[in-house]
Amino acid sequence: MPQKTFVGIGAGAIQLGLWALYYRISNPDARVVLSENLPKQREMLKNGSYWINIADSESVKSYNVTGIEVYDPSDAKGRENLLGAIANATDLTTAVPGISDYEKGVAELIAEGLKRRLNENRGLAVYASENVIGAARELKKAVASFISDTTKLEQICAFVDTTIGRMGGPIDDPKLIEELGLKKLTDNASRAFLVEDFNKIIIEKIQIPAEPDFQTGFPSFDQVENIAPYEDVKLLGHNSTHFLLACLGALKGYRFMSDFVSSYGVAKDPDFIDIGRRALIEESGKMLIKKYKNTGEPIFIIGEYIAYVDDLMWRIANPILRDLVGRVGRDPGRKLGLEDGRMTKTMIQCYGEGIKPKRYALGTAAGLMFYQPGSKEMVFQGGLTVNDIEPRLNQLWGNKEFPFKKEIVNFVQEAFHYIKKWYLREKQTPLNDYLMEQRYIN
Repeated sequence: MPQKTFVGIGAGAIQLGLWALYYRISNPDARVVLSENLPKQREMLKNGSYWINIADSESVKSYNVTGIEVYDPSDAKGRENLLGAIANATDLTTAVPGISDYEKGVAELIAEGLKRRLNENRGLAVYASENVIGAARELKKAVASFISDTTKLEQICAFVDTTIGRMGGPIDDPKLIEELGLKKLTDNASRAFLVEDFNKIIIEKIQIPAEPDFQTGFPSFDQVENIAPYEDVKLLGHNSTHFLLACLGALKGYRFMSDFVSSYGVAKDPDFIDIGRRALIEESGKMLIKKYKNTGEPIFIIGEYIAYVDDLMWRIANPILRDLVGRVGRDPGRKLGLEDGRMTKTMIQCYGEGIKPKRYALGTAAGLMFYQPGSKEMVFQGGLTVNDIEPRLNQLWGNKEFPFKKEIVNFVQEAFHYIKKWYLREKQTPLNDYLMEQRYIN
């Protein structure tokens, strides 16, 4: 039996902390091949192994991932190694910043490798792990544009959407790395990766006509017939609330998401529950349950959904994970935009179900207070005024029209008015208490 091969496009936190890690755990003798554009990242991985630190509810454990190959797709020799690996792979994942990267060489690389196997009946599962609903369909379209025999492509290749609710990422602060006792990514790396102990990953059911008995290299992940409801739960619930809380945390001067809670995980800042949890239940949650209550999926039963919310809230503020506010809120321009959609699409869909998304409007307003055009970091914009909100949103939305746009702009302007007044004058008061006094929420 030929050696199993896995190919990962991108060598960042999701690829190293999830895909390559779990592929190696499930397939100890497999070939694990990564494509990475950034020289610094390739240099760190050149010795063929790395460390991942995994936080559970009690402690951090370190796991060494070995037998890794990493190549530069722009180098002729490196590209040939990648194409050969794709030609023989059973599983391939993309873990790049956004779906716009598909058109920047990702789709072409995958297509070139696939062309080498179009005359065979060996299946390949291609997993898109970008935080965009329908990412796999966009990737399939981009790859197909480079292949003339799309019928054969349909026979041997499944493009699979995923929902990845796992939290954590890179830590660059040497003092924090030492304080937490983390293993650096490699001996020549300056950063460490710390992620939560969570592997409840949901993937679209893999269907490959040429190989009906195809076996994925990720046997522990849950395959579902209809992934759309789970994509919405992740993007419009988990991601939107995570970003909302990060932006509020930044306004409060928090460094870690766990600053919302005590060392035992009990909320010490009432806004964590009154704004974060209530947004998940009364806004996005109410919308999701109305939209998907007839699917038969257990999560859309109110009791099951609340249990999911309570578990998620604990994970967001896990004091062992020490997730950085700056990491969760990073790249606010993308997260406030339409392509990512976690804030705007949540508000659109809430309106579509007759729900006023006042807390997500707050999160959007707070996000704008940390959005500096041209920067991916959170940079406080103290001079931002309510008159800047509409033009700034239009710029982030590419001046596109969409349902309820005017209502959303109005809500964000109103939210900004109150949140800036609170920040300047009432910051020691819980934000929710202040907003209730102003009758913004009840």
